[in-house]
Amino acid sequence: MNAFFKNGHQLQTFASEQEVDLASLLGRTQSSSYCPLEGHPNHELLMSELAALFKEFVAPNGLVKLIYGTALFYGTLF
Repeated sequence: MNAFFKNGHQLQTFASEQEVDLASLLGRTQSSSYCPLEGHPNHELLMSELAALFKEFVAPNGLVKLIYGTALFYGTLF
């Protein structure tokens, strides 16, 4: 990492979360570039397994919480 920075780097982390319903979770997953496209042999399996996980962890309000962490590395570049 330090190869990019002149005098080392600093790190700051940020936490965030998002609550989603099943339709939003499936749609968000399908919008990811690494998700198997519809018609791919693993697409339906992924969607059904994701729906099963949602059902297992859904809160009483009908939503699941996605928890994220972002790492920001910063410093002076060469």
